[in-house]
Amino acid sequence: MELDKSIQSTLQLKKLYFEKIFFEGNGEHPKKLKTNFRSENEELDENTVRVKLYCNVFAEEKQIIQIILVGEFKNDEKNIELRKEINNANTVAIMFPYLRAEMSLITSQPNFPTLSIPVVNINALIEAQKNNDIK
Repeated sequence: MELDKSIQSTLQLKKLYFEKIFFEGNGEHPKKLKTNFRSENEELDENTVRVKLYCNVFAEEKQIIQIILVGEFKNDEKNIELRKEINNANTVAIMFPYLRAEMSLITSQPNFPTLSIPVVNINALIEAQKNNDIK
């Protein structure tokens, strides 16, 4: 069965990998956890964008987890403004479940609480980043 090309997405995930996974635990239950996220986009060419999604977790001001997830996407959208909008939000929305799964995996260690990143409103996350509400 062939898909109707008029309903196919212009955005395609080409590559996804973890650039960095850092986890430091000392066998004690961490206190006062704080998590922040941010993303960066780099246009590789007219139709290709590399997106880095950063997740940092701090316990009492000390960084204990950092995950950097990288995705490379092809976007054939002709409208430049719409392409930028898709590259900013949709790419992060595609990548976020992978980040959530990795966080649960690495924190499922003895004497450490498994951290589950809740489902996040990606548009609100991107907007907060634009307004410097998150770093």
